[in-house]
Formats: sequence, structure tokens, C-alpha cells
Amino acid sequence: RHSAPETMPLPPLIPRDVLFGNPEKALPLLSPDGRRLAYLAPVDGVLNVWVATPGGADDRAVTRDTDRGIRQYFWGRDSGHILYLQDKGGDENWRLFSVDLAQGTERELTPYPSVQVQVVDHNKHFPHDVVIAMNRTDARRHDAYRLDLSSGEARLVAENPGNVVQWVTDARLQVRAAVAARDDGGFDLLLRGAETDPWAPALTWSAEDALT
Repeated sequence: RHSAPETMPLPPLIPRDVLFGNPEKALPLLSPDGRRLAYLAPVDGVLNVWVATPGGADDRAVTRDTDRGIRQYFWGRDSGHILYLQDKGGDENWRLFSVDLAQGTERELTPYPSVQVQVVDHNKHFPHDVVIAMNRTDARRHDAYRLDLSSGEARLVAENPGNVVQWVTDARLQVRAAVAARDDGGFDLLLRGAETDPWAPALTWSAEDALT
């Protein structure tokens, strides 16, 4: 008679926090002037933005999120502000916040309920401005705005007719191009000479080339 094979012990389970927990540090970004380093790290188990001097030991948390944690952030082009996106309860209505590192104050730049913000571009030559897209007037479309970081004023610079899926700025941070979806699954590249000029199609590609 053959004896039953021995049962091999199962390996220990991998702890859930190893697979899904917060990293110790993540997404390091050097400030535009090269003097400070920002990164994400937990504060009481919640991801926040930290800032430190490269090679120093002065690390400090500069945001105070206590709920979902921060996962999208970037340096202001003046090297004095941290900007980040956050929603509420996972609704994906991202709002833009700014942290003044010198004053230690935080400000919500887009305090609009049920509005989603997308960051389009920011430029070192215009350190106090950011171009964003918001579905503020119609939840189905994102118009382009030039946001003054000092005053918080958001000025409409391009209205979405309903089919624009991407805004493109030039070197002067002007919204001069747009990618518009076509009914046949393709796309049009629209251009204009200035932000006050009408749009004109410059290039068209089919659905077969949409991913490339």
C-alpha cells in the first residue's frame, strides 16, 4: 500500500498593508530653483506632502489631509508654493489647493461644488498663473481657464463646444490648440492665432490612429 503524500504547509499570508498600504516616501519632486525637495509620505497614516532641503534633516509636512490622502501635487513655478488636487469621498471632483510655504497657509483655489479641475499647464515665465480646465458651467464639458494664483481669479480663455478632449498651450501660456473628437471616432487638431481668434482645423486623424 502507498502512504498518503505529506501535506506541505502553506506559506504565510502577505500582510495586507504590504500590498495596499502607504509607501514610506513617494513621488519626489525638486523645486524649480533646485533648493527644496518635496515628496509624499504618511502623517498619522494619511499621505501628505513633505518638504525638505536636499541633503538636510529639516523634513516637515506642509499639508494637513486627514482623510483620503494626497496623490497628485506639483511645485508652483515660483518655488514658494505647493499645489495639489484633492476630491471628497472619492467623487473625483478634483479641487485645486495651494500651500504658501513661507506663511504655512493653505488655500482652496477652486471652491466650486461638483466641479472637476484638470491641470492643463504651468510655465516658469508666468510663475503666478496656471491654466486649468473645469466643467463649471456644464458637467459634460471642461472649459479652459487662466487661474491667477495670487488673487484666485479664474478667467475663461477657451469655451468647449462639447467635443474638445484636450487643451494645448503655447510658450506664452496661451491656449492656442485643442484636440476635438469627431463623430466617426477620429480627432481634429484645432489651432488659432490668438486666444481671441476663431478655431480652424489644422490636422485630422482617423479612429485607427487615435491611440498613436
